[in-house]
Amino acid sequence: MPLKLSIEALTGLLFNNAPDGIILLDFNGFILDCNKSIEKIFGYSKNELTGKPLNEFLTEEGLCLFKEKFPLLTDFQSQEEDIEVVRKDGEIVDVWRKCIPLKDDEGNFIGVLVFDRVITERKKTEKLIQNSEESYMSIFNNVSDAIYIQDNDGKFIDVNRGTVEMYGYPKEFFIGKTPEFISAPGKNDINKVTGHTRKAFKGSSQRFMFWGLRKNGEIFPEDVWMNKGKYFDQDVVIVISRDITDRVNLEQILIDAKVKAEKSDRLKSAFLANMSHEIRTPMNSIIGFSELLLNADTEEDRQEYVNIIKTSGHHLLNIINDIIDISKIEAGLATLTKDSFSLNNELHEIKALFSVHKELIKNNIDLILITSLSNEECTLNNDKTKFRQIMINLISNAIKFTATGQIEFGYSVVSKNDNSFFKFYVKDTGIGLSTSEQEVIFERFRQANNTNTNMFRGTGLGLAITKAFVELMDGEIWVESEKGKGAAFYFTLPYTITTTKTKFKPPEIKTDIKTLYNWKGKTILIVEDDAANLFILKAYLQKTGVNIVYVEDGKSAVDTCLENENIDLVLMDIKLPKMNGYDATKIIKQHRKDLPIIAQTAYAMESDIIKAREAGCDDFISKPIYYDKLYSVINKYFD
Repeated sequence: MPLKLSIEALTGLLFNNAPDGIILLDFNGFILDCNKSIEKIFGYSKNELTGKPLNEFLTEEGLCLFKEKFPLLTDFQSQEEDIEVVRKDGEIVDVWRKCIPLKDDEGNFIGVLVFDRVITERKKTEKLIQNSEESYMSIFNNVSDAIYIQDNDGKFIDVNRGTVEMYGYPKEFFIGKTPEFISAPGKNDINKVTGHTRKAFKGSSQRFMFWGLRKNGEIFPEDVWMNKGKYFDQDVVIVISRDITDRVNLEQILIDAKVKAEKSDRLKSAFLANMSHEIRTPMNSIIGFSELLLNADTEEDRQEYVNIIKTSGHHLLNIINDIIDISKIEAGLATLTKDSFSLNNELHEIKALFSVHKELIKNNIDLILITSLSNEECTLNNDKTKFRQIMINLISNAIKFTATGQIEFGYSVVSKNDNSFFKFYVKDTGIGLSTSEQEVIFERFRQANNTNTNMFRGTGLGLAITKAFVELMDGEIWVESEKGKGAAFYFTLPYTITTTKTKFKPPEIKTDIKTLYNWKGKTILIVEDDAANLFILKAYLQKTGVNIVYVEDGKSAVDTCLENENIDLVLMDIKLPKMNGYDATKIIKQHRKDLPIIAQTAYAMESDIIKAREAGCDDFISKPIYYDKLYSVINKYFD
C-alpha cells in the first residue's frame, strides 16, 4: 500500500529534518518557530529562542546589516548575505542567510521565512585561498564544492575535481572556454554573468544563482560566489559554486505546501458553511412542521405536514451519512466486504427504487436500464453495499441536474490488456458540465455548480465519495460531457468469471403488512432505554400481532431471557444503562445460543457491525429504523 501523508504532516517532516536551519519570524522580526538545525547552530533550545528578536543573536556588524535589510523585506524583496551569529556559549559562527518575505491572501506583509547554513568551512577555505599559495592546490582539489579560476573575460584558467564531478566534463574541456556551454538554455543572462565576473575582478565580491547544465543534459541550480584572488601571481576571479538542488526543492515544497494548505482551508471553510446550511434547512422543516402538526385543522393538513417531516428527515439522514462516509475516507478507515451477487438483480432493484422518485414523475423523465449479460452470467464479486451506493449517487446526481428527457444506466463487458472489466454508465440529458467543472467534479469539498446551490442542493460530497469507493474497489471513474448537452459518468470494476451463478429475482412487490407479516403466537423482547425509540418499535410491531415484552437495561434483558422461555427473538439496543448490549448478548448466548438477537442501535459504522457479530448478535439494524427493513430482518428468523 502506498504511503499517504497529509500536507501538514509532510511540511512538518521537512521542516524538522531539514539540514539547513529554518526560522519563522513575525512582521516585527521576532522568532515564532524554528527547527532542530537552528538549535544546533545557535546553541539555544527552541523555547529559549521563541519570542526573542532575531537581531539579539547577531554581532554589531550583523546587527547593522539586519537593520539595513529588514525594511527591504517588508517591501517583499528577498535578501541573502553572509552574517555572523553569536551562539549561547559566545562563539561566533559564520552563517549564510536567505530571508524570504511572507504575505497573506490580501497581500499584507506578515513575516519572514529565514534559511541559515553554517559556512565556517567555506570561510576558512576562502581565507586559505587568499592567504596561502602553499596550501592552495591541496585545498583546491579536495574541496567538495566546484572551484574554478577565470580571467577578466570569464575564460576558465583552471578547475578543481569538484567542478569535473559536478558537470561531467574532463578538466581539459573547460580550459580557455567561457561558461556558456555549462549554462542551461534560456535560464541565465550570460551578459549579467560576465558582468559579475568583471566586477569581481575589480575587487567587488559577487554572489548569484546560476542554472547549470551537466554533460548528461540535466539542469540544476547553483549558488555561486566570486572573489578576486591570485593564481600563481596572476590576478584572477576565484569562483566557488555549490549544487543547491536539495535546498531549492525544499523551498519549493514548503511554498507549495503553504499554497495547498491555504487552498484546503478555504475549501473546508466553504464546505462547513454549506454543511451548516444543508443541515439547518431540513431541521427547520422538521421543527417547524412538527409545531404546525400540533395545531393542524384538518386531516389533510396533518398528512401533508407528516410527509414533509418524513422527507426532511430522510434528507437530513443522507447528509449525516455523507459526512460519515467522507470522514472514514479521509481517515483511511473505508474497507471492502466482498461477496458474489447478481448484477442484474441489483440494478433492477435500484431501478424499482427510483421508479417512484417524485422528480422523475413530476418531470416525466424516462429511467432506462440496459444490461448486457444474461441473468445467469451477471455475477459480480465485490462490495455490494458500496456498489449500490455508487449507482444511487450517480443516478441521484443525474436526477438533480436533469429537468427533461431521460436517464439511462447500465453496463457492458470490455477488455483491455487481456483483462476484462465491467464498464458501468449513467447518462442523462441534463445541463451538462463545462471543461473546468469536469476538472473539479470529483474533488472533496467542491461542487461544480457553486453559483447555483439554491437550485441544486447538496453537500458536494456525493461524487467524491463515489470516486473513493470506485478506486477502493479497484476501478476507475470519469465523466464525458458538454455544457447544455447532458453528462455521461462511467466507471469500471474488475470482471472475474465465476462458476457460482446467482439467481435473478424480480423486485418484490409489497403487500399489506398484516397479510405479509403475521406473527401471532410469537414473543419479541425489546431492549431499549429511550422512550421515543421504544414507542416507534412497539407501534411498528403491533401491526404484526406479535406479543411484545420490553425492558430498559442490559441486566434486565439477561434476567428476562433466562426466566422467560417464551421469548422468541430479542431486539437489543447497544448503549444501555447497568449493562451494555454487547455484554448482555454474550451472557444470553451462553444460556440460549439459538435465541435470535438483533442489534438495533445508532452506532452505524462497519466496525460496530463487526463488534455486534463478535458479541453474538445474529443481525444488525442501524437507526433510524424503517418498518419495512425491520420486518424483513425479523422475518428471516420467524419464516
